[in-house]
Amino acid sequence: MSNKVSHSEVILVGSHGCNRCNILHSKLPDVVSVYIPNRSLGFGDTIANITDMLSIRSCRACKLRQSILNYIFPYPWAASKHIRMVRNKVLALGERELPVLIDANLDKLYNIDEFAPGFVDKYMKKTKKKTQR
Repeated sequence: MSNKVSHSEVILVGSHGCNRCNILHSKLPDVVSVYIPNRSLGFGDTIANITDMLSIRSCRACKLRQSILNYIFPYPWAASKHIRMVRNKVLALGERELPVLIDANLDKLYNIDEFAPGFVDKYMKKTKKKTQR
């Protein structure tokens, strides 16, 4: 773990039913966890799901647009305002795959291996390869 960052300054963002998220949470039990529902939280997520089905790659600008559209056209029934805000901040920072570690101010992503050494190689390599096609 980095000497500069304590677990109290970090939030684990995961999704419901995600095995990797549950494993990371078990490795970092003292880190606050926020779980995002497995459904579209706004219009940006709907567009992203459609482009994924059409095998259109998403870039950082796409993720930023997704975040903006989610903010402008949220689905209030899908999750609380706080959950939608956390999800949009993660998207705006360019990350789409969960779990992620983000600082308490929601403006910086952390390398998971700084807190749980070897986690990325063991649990996330396969999915990173799939998303890079």
